[in-house]
Amino acid sequence: MATAPACANQDFIITNGDLFRWSKLWPKFADYFGMALGLVEIVGLADYMADKEAVWQRLIKKQTLIPQSLEQVLIWS
Repeated sequence: MATAPACANQDFIITNGDLFRWSKLWPKFADYFGMALGLVEIVGLADYMADKEAVWQRLIKKQTLIPQSLEQVLIWS
């Protein structure tokens, strides 16, 4: 895809299928930095991002991106 002319100027999300859970990584970070682990807070990404449209629009303006809503770019759920 990196060199195919048909793929020019297209966005691709490529992963190798590996998964990770932040709940498994935070204890490692805390241990590395010698910090106590905080309380677990479960937040749904779709709920968290629900009011971020204004931030996205400022980013579009600042970086001269193609104007589009955040909902057009990503599906958080």
